[in-house]
Parts: sequence; C-alpha cells; structure tokens
Amino acid sequence: MKKTLSLLCAACIAVGMQAQTYMVNDFESGLNGANAAWGGTAELIDNPCSSSDNSSTKVLKVVSTEFANVAIPLNLPEGKTLADYTGVRLQLAVLEGSENITWVGNELGLVDNDTQEKTFQVAQNSWGDATYNTWMSLDFNFDETILATYLDGNHASTSLLIKVGRQAFNYAIDNIRLIEKEQVADPNTIFTFETMDLGTTPRCGMPWSGSCEVAENPYTTGINTSSKALKVNGGECSPVTFTEALPAGKTWNDYSGIKLQVCFLESGFEWCPIEMGVRTDGGSHIKFGYTVDANTGQEGAGIGDYTPGEWLDVELKLIRL
Repeated sequence: MKKTLSLLCAACIAVGMQAQTYMVNDFESGLNGANAAWGGTAELIDNPCSSSDNSSTKVLKVVSTEFANVAIPLNLPEGKTLADYTGVRLQLAVLEGSENITWVGNELGLVDNDTQEKTFQVAQNSWGDATYNTWMSLDFNFDETILATYLDGNHASTSLLIKVGRQAFNYAIDNIRLIEKEQVADPNTIFTFETMDLGTTPRCGMPWSGSCEVAENPYTTGINTSSKALKVNGGECSPVTFTEALPAGKTWNDYSGIKLQVCFLESGFEWCPIEMGVRTDGGSHIKFGYTVDANTGQEGAGIGDYTPGEWLDVELKLIRL
C-alpha cells in the first residue's frame, strides 16, 4: 500500500513578495519586552475572546488609566529597517469595562529604547462603533516624513508605541505585524499563490491521483513568510502540472533550472526524489530535470532527512536534450 504524500509548494523559479507581513509579536512565547510605558499596566493573559478571527492562545491585556502607551520592542530581520515597511497591522479587542467605544482614535509612535526619545504620530487610525470582546483588525500606515526624520537619528534599538485613545480603556492586543512594501515581482516568477484561486485560474492541477489547493501557509516563521501556498495531497507519485509556465517570449533555453520551496506536512518519507518534465495535452511527458543537493551539489539527489513543518529550498537543474 502506497502512502499519500502531503506537502506545500511555494513560489516556483523565484519567491515573489506581495504585501506580505513580518510578525513583530504574537505573544505566544511571552511578553518579549512588551510593557505599558506609563499610565497603565500590561500583562500576558489567555485569549479572552478566542474565535475564528483570532484563535491565539496568549494575548497582551492593557489596562489604561491615563492614555497608556504600550511599548512593543522591534527585532527586525537582518538588513531591514522600518523604511522597508508601509505600516503596522494588529488585532485589537475592546474588553468590558472600557468607557465609550462609539469612536476611538489610535496613535502609533516610536521610542528609542536607550535614550527614551519618543516620536509620536508616526501613524494614526480610528474606528467607529465597536463591540465588546470582539477582535478587529487595524492597519496603521506610516507617515513617511515623520518616519524618515526618526530614522535619520540612527536609533540603535526601537520599540513601537501604541496608544488607544480613551482615558479609561481595557483592551487586548495581538498579532502585531509590519506590512512590507510591495516589491516588483521577479520577472522569472511563475507562481507565488498569493492571489491565485484555483477555482477561477486553473493554472495547476493533479493529472492523475491526488489533489491540490491553494491554502493558508501554516509555517511562516522560517524562510517562507508567504501567506498562501499550494497544498498537495499526492498519491502514487502523481505529478502536479503547471500551465502557462513560461513568461511571454521565453523558452526553456533561457533558463538553467527552477527553484522552489517545499514543506512536508508529515513524516515517514525517508527519501523523496523530485523530478521535472514537460507534459503535452495528450498526457505523455518528458523528464528533463533533476534535483541538486544544496549542501553537496550532487546531481540527481533527492530529499533525505527533513523536519515536517519546515520549508526547504529546492533547486531543479535542467538537462539539455
């Protein structure tokens, strides 16, 4: 009996960035330095209103008595600055006991962790009617002029300052992310799956046994932070086919191979070869690609040991026929 292989496939040829986000703090591993700067308290609690909108286990609870500013330390990826992002996205739930939630303004600022120099109004947001104990998603877009002035100060260590604009206000905050600036997609990118709907754009599918679907990426903490990926449930070595695979005016002679990212969702496949080929409409196919071991450079190597739930970089080299 052959075992069904379940995996996720990310961008083919190159990884494209399409308004992705970088997680600053989801509070699952603790406060990580988050605190109420003044005028209130901040503590780690169990999610008081877990739902399909936010099923996180832990969240940050803020009890504000004097317009408390909550400080969220930033640890950016190497080589990144806040100028690489357009703003902040977070989830917020107003808790019972808060005053007047028919209109609430929010302000986002920055603070130098060493000098305590503060810069306000880097971004602002507001909402109208709110419902107690219900998660909402808020975006704060950076004022690029204010942000640039702050960054010119060469601050070595920075925290976000988040203020919810009511004097007496109890709320929970979670999943604080930076919104990346949209980058020009690599012209060699075939698929990123960020905007693909297989129901209306059937550019990939299973020709024989198995199934595939565009799904939420459940593992965004490693080398792949894409929000979407192709989930494949493959049986009996059935390949996934991709149509309209090449950019206009290009042929396979313009490329040396294909790069993609793969994530196995279960264990039990001690050795997994990967092949690449061209398939005609009639169903026949020609194998002309093989894997290259990233560590040894060995040609024709398959995937050996791996950890389920971790993304792998895979390179397929073209065989010149």
